[in-house]
This record gives sequence, structure tokens and C-alpha cells, in this order.
Amino acid sequence: MQQDRNGFTKWRKKGVQVTEKKLFPRFKSLGLVGLLLILGACDRHDGDTRHHGVWDVDNFSAPETAEMSPEEAERMLGARGVYTRHIARFHDMQCLKPGYEHQSLDVERFTEDFGMEPGQVGLLDDNITRIDITCHDNPLERGSILFIKDEDTLITLWEGVFFQMHRSSGSPMPAR
Repeated sequence: MQQDRNGFTKWRKKGVQVTEKKLFPRFKSLGLVGLLLILGACDRHDGDTRHHGVWDVDNFSAPETAEMSPEEAERMLGARGVYTRHIARFHDMQCLKPGYEHQSLDVERFTEDFGMEPGQVGLLDDNITRIDITCHDNPLERGSILFIKDEDTLITLWEGVFFQMHRSSGSPMPAR
């Protein structure tokens, strides 16, 4: 078997000379790069996934300006939120393929946006992470804004009421 300068391989098989061009070596690195790009596109992974999990509402803070009454807010105690790469669900609303947009807020911006200081709802004043959830199939009205209080506590806002949720599980159960 011999290879010439153009990449052709010549060899004899039962008295017949066969010439073939081996393309694979030339495209080996391109194929590998293509495979890595495809795999990277398939695994759309958020950098900050602290909000992923199953969460249960256990407390709320209802300022006087809230649209929801304290009685309605109290009925939300025990509601469940599920946030993963594939689903965002809060109480009786859900969306598939959610997008999570993270942004940092300072005290001034939080107070300006929500009419109260972050400490009034249990958030640390120096580091506020807001997560806005976007849905491609169905808008998520409830539970579409999250604030990270700590690794095991989220706060969500709905109709002016801040609901505190504690982590129930790190590995979410499938939505039914």
C-alpha cells in the first residue's frame, strides 16, 4: 500500500491496482468540531441554577398597596413551585421550555420597582438577584418573578404580594 502526495492510496487486490482517496483524515477535525457544536447547542444550560427545584410557599408579605387581599394570599400558603430547565410551574400555572433571565438589583432599583425596601420582604440589601421567567407556550402569570434569598429560599411576587418559598426537593418531581 502506497500513498502519493495528493492523498491517494494505491494498493493491489488480486492483481488489480485500486486507487482510493482517503477523505476522513482531512475532515476528522472538522467532524469533531461539528459534533461539539451540536452537543453544545443541545445542552442549553443556565449558568445560575440555584432556583431549580421544588419549592413550597410557607410565608408571605402583603404591603398595603398589594392588589391581592391578605385572605387571598393566605390561601396561597402550601402552593408549590417547580422550576427546571424544562418546566416552570407555580400553583396551577405552568409553561414548558422556560427562559430564565437573571439580573442584579441594588436597593435603590428594588425600592423604585416595588415601592418597598428589600429588607421588608427578607432580602439582603447588598445582593439582590431577580429572575424573570419567560415562556414560549403559555405565559406564566403567577410565579414568573423570582428573587433568591438564599440557597433554600426563594421569593416570588404576584399581584403585589411577596411569597416566600422553601426548597422541598433539589430534584424536581415531574409535573402531572
